[in-house]
Amino acid sequence: AKERVTQGREPLVGLQAWVGVLRDAGQVTEAQAVVADARHEHPGNMVLDQLAAELALVADQPDKVVELTRPWLQVESAASLPLRYVHAIAVGQIQGVTSAVEMMRKIHEERPEHVGAMLHLARWTSDTDRAGAAELAQQVVDREPVNPEALALLGWLYHQMGRDSEAVGLL
Repeated sequence: AKERVTQGREPLVGLQAWVGVLRDAGQVTEAQAVVADARHEHPGNMVLDQLAAELALVADQPDKVVELTRPWLQVESAASLPLRYVHAIAVGQIQGVTSAVEMMRKIHEERPEHVGAMLHLARWTSDTDRAGAAELAQQVVDREPVNPEALALLGWLYHQMGRDSEAVGLL
């Protein structure tokens, strides 16, 4: 199976594809081992560190995510944004969302179209700024009209805001 997935691809692209197959099959530990081997062969590779961090997030290992992403936090580039994104999620899991909101806001400012950042911000600020959270959730629905997470969140926010007729149409 690995040969079918990786054949004819650049090595790093093939590795990413194979890791995706393993992850999607629920073999996260195996995927982590493949990435760990590649990181050992190619230390300091941003793409491999990103893969490792994403797998650690899936494996509910937020401390490992922070450890993997910390070296890339000072790299202010589009290439480091995925690492900073998973770092913010992990910090939110470890320290609570208040600590991660500003990190995610910065990502949203850099890439306003980043659906994941909009959804996390909407969820994380829904108790303190329902109108702002609803606006973010609506932006996701505008971009992805069938996104179940965005629809459920927006419906719940509308309900919390007393806009039940609008909420029913979304839920």
